[in-house]
Amino acid sequence: MEGKCVKLLSDGCAIYKCCEEHNAYFCGVCSEYPCEWIKNKIAEWDKDGLERLTRLKYEYHEVKQCE
Repeated sequence: MEGKCVKLLSDGCAIYKCCEEHNAYFCGVCSEYPCEWIKNKIAEWDKDGLERLTRLKYEYHEVKQCE
C-alpha cells in the first residue's frame, strides 16, 4: 500500500515514505522521534500536532503492552 497525501506532496506522502524508510508504523514509534524534520513540518501544519503525535506514541505503547 502506498501512502498518498494530497496536502503534502502530489507524488505521495512524505511522512509515509519516511516511516517506511525507518521501518516504523508511524512517527511516534520511530527510533529518531521527534526528529527535526517532523518537528518543523508539524509546526507548519498544526500547532498542536507534535503534542498529539507524542500522546499517540504513549497510547500505542500502552496498547502494545496489554497485548
